[in-house]
Formats: sequence, structure tokens, C-alpha cells
Amino acid sequence: METAYFDTSALVKHYVAEIGSGWVNALLTSSRARRVHLATDCC
Repeated sequence: METAYFDTSALVKHYVAEIGSGWVNALLTSSRARRVHLATDCC
């Protein structure tokens, strides 16, 4: 099982076509990508 760690700008690439969107979409639709963690900025 793979785990992907995204910050919010990487996650936006899934919804907005820009440089890097193809890579993000391939990762999210991969049968190996089972877990995605979103990094958040705190405090």
C-alpha cells in the first residue's frame, strides 16, 4: 500500500489543469494509491 502526502497546492492540481496536474491525477487514480494525507499549516 502506498501513502501519498500532499500539501494543498498539490491537491488543487487534481481539480485545476496546470503544470503537475497529470502527475497528481495519475497518482490519485493509481490502483496502488490507497491513502492520501493532506498536510496542513497549523498556528
